[in-house]
Amino acid sequence: MWNSCMKDTDGHWVVSYPWIKTPEELPNNEKQCFAKLCSLEKRLKKTNSAEQYSRAIDDMVEKGFAKKLTEEEKGTYHGPVHYIPHHAVMRPESASTPIRIVFNSSSVCEGSSLNDYWGKGPDLLRNLMGVIMRFREFKIAVAGEISTVKCSIRLGFHQETCTSTDSCGENLKSVHLTHMFSPL
Repeated sequence: MWNSCMKDTDGHWVVSYPWIKTPEELPNNEKQCFAKLCSLEKRLKKTNSAEQYSRAIDDMVEKGFAKKLTEEEKGTYHGPVHYIPHHAVMRPESASTPIRIVFNSSSVCEGSSLNDYWGKGPDLLRNLMGVIMRFREFKIAVAGEISTVKCSIRLGFHQETCTSTDSCGENLKSVHLTHMFSPL
């Protein structure tokens, strides 16, 4: 995997995601994700959060974490298509992130999920007790809130197979995720 890593002209790391199964075997789950999207939109409209959610998707695009696909890009792409359903996590008390988009790569379609195809990293929660102990080791501790993801790795273009949609019915748009996010 290290041999597939490179830095682009902006200084971002570009990597291929570690597939353990060939992505060509992923089922096209467009209809299933569209149904979930319509259900999400109804819930967001009931709570008057649909516009805020749409702005959050647009913010990901503006920051370069995702890219809107043109009709030409959709028409010329001949690789696997697999959509990642997403939903909102609402935290109205948070000034920095009152609405957060959560992508569900464990969503199952035809007996498999995207997580079944990706390599797994180490279990970072096992070391949580060590983090807590080290936090208490010194007299002074500093804590802060990360409002947006700053630590991300850019995915190579052929790895941008993960798409999502943002609006049910009219103004439907597909968005490719261009970054893999990791905790700081």
